[in-house]
Amino acid sequence: MHFEPLNCPKCGKPARGILETLSGVAELHLNEDGTIEYSGATEVFWDEQKTVLNDAGQVAMLCRDGHEWFAVRSDTTDSANTGLQPPTVVLPRHLELLLLETTSLAGTYAPEEALCYIEERLTVQEFDDLYGYLTWVVEHSLTFGHGNIQSRYAEYRASLREVVQA
Repeated sequence: MHFEPLNCPKCGKPARGILETLSGVAELHLNEDGTIEYSGATEVFWDEQKTVLNDAGQVAMLCRDGHEWFAVRSDTTDSANTGLQPPTVVLPRHLELLLLETTSLAGTYAPEEALCYIEERLTVQEFDDLYGYLTWVVEHSLTFGHGNIQSRYAEYRASLREVVQA
């Protein structure tokens, strides 16, 4: 994958990594006198780890000096084999995982059938975007999976730009 910009716009240093959020439980200890203190241990829920994204789907990056900025992520999985430029439009990771899960459960790309499994976990904007994407996939008799979901989504978004320009 690639990020643009990779270097911090503030100090010019390369990205240290991607900002992610986690949930956890700071465990408590009940004292004999009835008071409560932190026990000092926290159980981290690693399965809930999520990349921080802005509304445009750009990834939050951090440099070693602690500066934060947003960058466009592109995957090169398909471009390495085809010579094409990697897609610059990225389907946010949480939506990628939800789409793969729901189309597998539903056994179809039809949005009316697939999105019912995840619609309560989506914002209105996310639902509308995924509905449009799945509709486009069905109308064009296409498929997607782990290996090409990002490039297929980039094709969909490019088709929307072509319609607007026409």
